[in-house]
Amino acid sequence: MNHISRLVGIAACAVVPAVSQAQTSTTRPVSFGVTAGASVPVGDFGDAADLGFTVGAHVLLAPSKMPALAFRGDVTYDRWALKGIGSALVDGNASTLGVMGNVIFRSSSAMAIKPYVIGGAGLLSSNSSGSVAGVNFSSDRTNNFGVQAGGGLEFQLSGFTTFIEAKFVNAFSKDSNDKRQNTNWIPITFGIRF
Repeated sequence: MNHISRLVGIAACAVVPAVSQAQTSTTRPVSFGVTAGASVPVGDFGDAADLGFTVGAHVLLAPSKMPALAFRGDVTYDRWALKGIGSALVDGNASTLGVMGNVIFRSSSAMAIKPYVIGGAGLLSSNSSGSVAGVNFSSDRTNNFGVQAGGGLEFQLSGFTTFIEAKFVNAFSKDSNDKRQNTNWIPITFGIRF
């Protein structure tokens, strides 16, 4: 029983400063951040592309009168290596440059770790290039409307915030025959905001 009391006391000493820091830290109305991570192609796109990477930057607007609501503008770049087509060897990549406006709903609790959900829409500009069996190819850049939704966890630290986030992105695209063929991927990112 004595050991349990000591463990509870140690845990309380560890948790109180984190909660206290989260309660006293003020959210800036405007902050800037950067993200990086993996970009996972899914669906039909997952059949054509391998795991890729994503990098981005954003600006966050957090109205002080609405602590559970924030608005974020993202600029992202995702890139994936293309897989082979049948027995043909493909040496190439596909990439997307995105500009998205998002709404974030986050927990208004006083804890140092806060969950949130995010959803948004914007413009996704994509292209691909490379070679198939030694023949070079390059697609024209296409601009498509896109939406995204996901969630994450924010970690309030002294002077800055870190976060882990995963989203599902859908680009409303068409194939070469003008038939709807949406492109989907899941960026899983780590970010820092100042």
